[in-house]
Amino acid sequence: METMTCAKCGGRVVHICPNCKFHNAAAKNFCDVCGEALRGARKAIPMPERRPDQVEREKDPPPRREEPPPRREEPPRREERLPPIQQAPIEQPPLEKTPVPDKPVKLELRAPERPPPTPDTGKREDPFADLPRTVLRRLPEEAAPPPAAEPPKRREPPPEPRAPLPEPRAPLKRQDTIHLKPPSGKGGPEDDRADALRRRLEGERAELQKLVKKEPPPAARAEKPREHHEHQREEPRRELRREPPPQTHYGAETLRRIQSKPIFSTLLGLFLLVSGTVLFVHTQRTRNTPAKTILKTAGDYLFALKQKNFAAAYAMLSEESKRSVSPNRFEEMQDPSVWTFDDVRIDWITDRAAFVRFKLLVSAQPMEEDGILFVRDAGQWRRSYWGHLADDIEAAVESADYTRALRLTNDALGLDPYDPMTNAYACEVSFRLGNYATAEPACQKALKTSEKFPARLGPEGIFQIHLMLADMYRRSFRKPAEAEREFAVALAFPGLSGADRCDILNARGDMRYELAAYPQALEDFRAAQGSCTDPVDRDYAERGIRVLSGEAGAEAVAAAQTYRMPGTDQTLLEWRQNSRADFSKKLNIKNPRAGAVEKETWTPRFESGAIYGVSVRDDVAELLTAKVDLWTYQVKVELHAQ
Repeated sequence: METMTCAKCGGRVVHICPNCKFHNAAAKNFCDVCGEALRGARKAIPMPERRPDQVEREKDPPPRREEPPPRREEPPRREERLPPIQQAPIEQPPLEKTPVPDKPVKLELRAPERPPPTPDTGKREDPFADLPRTVLRRLPEEAAPPPAAEPPKRREPPPEPRAPLPEPRAPLKRQDTIHLKPPSGKGGPEDDRADALRRRLEGERAELQKLVKKEPPPAARAEKPREHHEHQREEPRRELRREPPPQTHYGAETLRRIQSKPIFSTLLGLFLLVSGTVLFVHTQRTRNTPAKTILKTAGDYLFALKQKNFAAAYAMLSEESKRSVSPNRFEEMQDPSVWTFDDVRIDWITDRAAFVRFKLLVSAQPMEEDGILFVRDAGQWRRSYWGHLADDIEAAVESADYTRALRLTNDALGLDPYDPMTNAYACEVSFRLGNYATAEPACQKALKTSEKFPARLGPEGIFQIHLMLADMYRRSFRKPAEAEREFAVALAFPGLSGADRCDILNARGDMRYELAAYPQALEDFRAAQGSCTDPVDRDYAERGIRVLSGEAGAEAVAAAQTYRMPGTDQTLLEWRQNSRADFSKKLNIKNPRAGAVEKETWTPRFESGAIYGVSVRDDVAELLTAKVDLWTYQVKVELHAQ
């Protein structure tokens, strides 16, 4: 058999059976000394062969050695008596008599016996010389016995979550009480049992104290106690549950159990009650509000007209409207075509009147915005109607009966002062009568109300109102800036005819001349010349161009010659002729050789705007000058020599 050595530690690897001590051929893959794998092991030095006598000696069993007597164990030392254990303040399970086990047998490790010395050498041979040095082999011969194994610790059961502390248990009955006798000096089995029982009680007490420390404080416990096991339920505890709840008190160490009260449901009920009351009062107050009433009345009136129920619509008119129009005339004034309305809403409302707007859709026409006025009459909303007066006002204006037209216009304003048409009639009639102080605010109000309802006046009516305002600002109020603004608005109207454009441009040219804006006035006259269709208007525009451009010199000379000298009935030309004749007579007397008076010349000169200067000269000197304003035909003459 080959002997191997470990490549790491050099230890011998021997194949031997620990029971029969015969060499075994089983292969080993690790070293008995260090545990290294034997893949890289090398062969060990061959062991010398044993002698026959040694082999025979080994075959003989070794002589039996007498075992030494067992060592007498010392009795346990007496321990001092501990004070009696107080009963824990918590409930303890009932103590049961547990049989105390007998004294455990102690196991000791002894060194192996050595064989006797051989007669040849006188030395003792080690029968385990060929065995590897294992852990047991490396133990010292006189090794001290290892300490006794401690008993396994008792596994603590996991505490149940949020378990209430058990109540104090009633004192044990006399027959269940275990009396511990004081240990005698002999140290008999009774003392051992008492000590074991005492140690057991102390361990249980320590475990109970740990559980008490792990329990949550009383203030953090749940209100409802947790269910316990059957063996933990006792009659005294059931009796305690039937007691009344603790009194109300607060403190740092204790906390009373507060029963939940239905606070949320009470508050919710009060909130719903108050909300319902407020909603009921608000509904009662807003049930018959003026806004709701006027919308219902307007809808009923428009629906009656749509259904051609004119009798029902006439019944909704105000008393003043009924006095001014008869039922038959009211029916004649209505539109016989098919139409409908939508989106009825309040534009504005006061205590005495309300204006309702709606969308009017007539067949084959685009949708328009319209409105009607309702007034408070005898505690009810009534329609204020004046449509029948429009035809009468138109007829009076066409016949130039402005007095009657003014009376009818005032009646219409009394029925509906918010309609653009009534204010437009008041503007035109007052303008025709020359009452510009009344016409100007009526025109402004008509334009303001027409912004919401432009269809009531139309583009033509709005255009005429702007022209009347421009003329009033220019001639009556002398406000050229406002007149300039009104002319610009009128010129911006779409579909303006050539004749209207010519009139507006000529009028604005005159106004700009009055403001000394001569270049702008010249542009207006030139623009009017291309738009005028009437010969009179065209001649007026052409004359304005000649005067402002400096081409009206001959007209200035003619104006100066036709100027009548103050204090006489002679014109300037006639006065110069008479003066020349008288001067010639004087010259003939003084100088009979002199001939006729030298001929005089009239020379025009353009200064600015429509102002021209005219100079009268003879062959010797300048006799006189004249300043002529061709716009106003004013002439100023200055004499220089006789």
